[in-house]
Amino acid sequence: MKKKQKTNSNEANSHQSLRKVIVYAIFVHLIMIYLAYALWESIMSVHITNLGIPFVAYSLLWTLNGAIIIVGQPIISYFAPYIKLHVQIYIGLLLFTFSFLFLPFIHTLLGFTLDFIVLTIGDMLSIPGIPAWISEITPVSKSGQYQSLISSTVSIGRAIGPLLGGIIIEAYSYNTLFITAFLLMFTTFIPIMITNHYCLKLK
Repeated sequence: MKKKQKTNSNEANSHQSLRKVIVYAIFVHLIMIYLAYALWESIMSVHITNLGIPFVAYSLLWTLNGAIIIVGQPIISYFAPYIKLHVQIYIGLLLFTFSFLFLPFIHTLLGFTLDFIVLTIGDMLSIPGIPAWISEITPVSKSGQYQSLISSTVSIGRAIGPLLGGIIIEAYSYNTLFITAFLLMFTTFIPIMITNHYCLKLK
């Protein structure tokens, strides 16, 4: 009986440890997500105009971003109960991440528009659901602490993004920057998926 209780206790501790790893992996990944998002808010305007696309077109992309979110959020909310939260977030994060992989090959306004639509859909599917997912996998007593850390990751990512972008563009090129952003997001996404997989198996 004692051996069984000890086993259950070990499993509970392992499960709790894995959940903590997931949360911090999400925080690291969020820093990379907002680092990449900051590139769209800063250096992308220069890159697009360097390709001969009017600045007004770049501004309209953000108008499109807002319109998609207004129309898309109710649709996502309708289908959300039929999809597991972590699966929805996975899809969104991957869409967001892979939108940067395509940027080196885009040289037209249509291409940037389609890529930005993919990024916006990825944003809608993942970012709003992350606080709820973190709340699911953390103790109620520490919920406030972890939720506040989300805001910190946003600030860190937005602070690093333009600086890193400027350094890489100065030393290499825009395409190197886009690939670097993709790799940073993709490599920090993998631990989330792997750790959550093992955590779900322990349930």
